[in-house]
Amino acid sequence: SNVIAAGTNVGVWRTEDGSKTWTRISALSNPEMQWIVSLAYHPANKEILYAGTPHLPWKTADGGKTWHSVHTGLIDDSDVFSIRVDAVQPDRVFASACSGIYCTRNGGALWTKMQGIPGTDRRTHIIAQDPQSAETIYAGTTEGLWKSLNGGLTWTKKSAHSINSMAIDPHDGKTFYLATESSGIIKSTDGGETFQAKNQGFVNRNITQFALSSSAAPTKPNLFATTAYDGDFGGMFRSESGEAWSLVATHRRL
Repeated sequence: SNVIAAGTNVGVWRTEDGSKTWTRISALSNPEMQWIVSLAYHPANKEILYAGTPHLPWKTADGGKTWHSVHTGLIDDSDVFSIRVDAVQPDRVFASACSGIYCTRNGGALWTKMQGIPGTDRRTHIIAQDPQSAETIYAGTTEGLWKSLNGGLTWTKKSAHSINSMAIDPHDGKTFYLATESSGIIKSTDGGETFQAKNQGFVNRNITQFALSSSAAPTKPNLFATTAYDGDFGGMFRSESGEAWSLVATHRRL
């Protein structure tokens, strides 16, 4: 766990002492590896590392001494937003890109585009795998969350939220968190069947207006506030004391 790789806009860096010291392991002379979007280690070999860039993926098998492009089968100029190495079959690797989801079964030598998700949802920011069920795959796209129970052969849409990132509980694959574009953080404990907002104490509200109602009971007037730039969980809030607030109107619920 002390071996960590970091992708930056000046290449790939690595630490072997838990971040006390860092070494750049990609060459500055390689312009294709200056901006790193995603990284993924081989689960049993710290010398094997995959890197996604705004222009296709790369791989090293010697800890970064040498890198080579592994893009056969990918649409040219694909932004590789995330990479997931199968913990059970490490030669099977998933990559999500602006052009969709790809899978390789030979460590990146050849990629195949996965079908089943409509083209409107193909821009996939995150690909994730259930830690207890290797064939259960999640794809977080700009148009929603998709789930496959058979390694990506067929997919079911579980949410319409625009997904930026995802974190799965390593001990319970049905429990995960999603970072969304307009709803903050949402959580599921049943594999994506239902979701709950988890933004208490987190969302930075931008208050645009504040009003106090003319209540018949002056000890408990209604307070109203409106917010901007809070997505699905912003809008008009109401409080009877100023201590606790409830959301009473949003752009989705008027």
